[in-house]
Amino acid sequence: STTDPAKALAAMQEALTFAQLHRVTVIEALILREAAALEAVHGDTRQALAWFDSAVDRLHRAGNIASLIPALGYLISLFDRTGDAHVAATIFGSIADQPRNRLELDLPAVIDHVRATLGTEAFDERVSIGGAMGHAGVVQYARAEIEHTRSRLGGS
Repeated sequence: STTDPAKALAAMQEALTFAQLHRVTVIEALILREAAALEAVHGDTRQALAWFDSAVDRLHRAGNIASLIPALGYLISLFDRTGDAHVAATIFGSIADQPRNRLELDLPAVIDHVRATLGTEAFDERVSIGGAMGHAGVVQYARAEIEHTRSRLGGS
């Protein structure tokens, strides 16, 4: 993904197609999560949001919290890049107590940027709101913000 993002994206699409064809839903959700993260950095933000929406929904419905947490970590980075620091901080609040090995590797730098963008008081307020949401609440919130951002960016 770092040396040839286009090739990595093509491989992810191929893996996703395979998982869908063979109805391997758990693997499909994991591929969606990773493909969305890759697409967010090297591809189409609207496509990344669509894939994140599917991944977050499927992982939550499956009760796969261990895989949902990294998806939310990736989403934090994406919302920071789309200028939605308040959304990033809110989602962060829901996973702030998770072990760092479950989260995206660059998340501390992203959180520092989000905090600097919002200011400490607003950041802490959003983190507190997110911390009170629980998994179902943050999934609902994230999916609504994904839809809103896709609309704002011209996606369907």
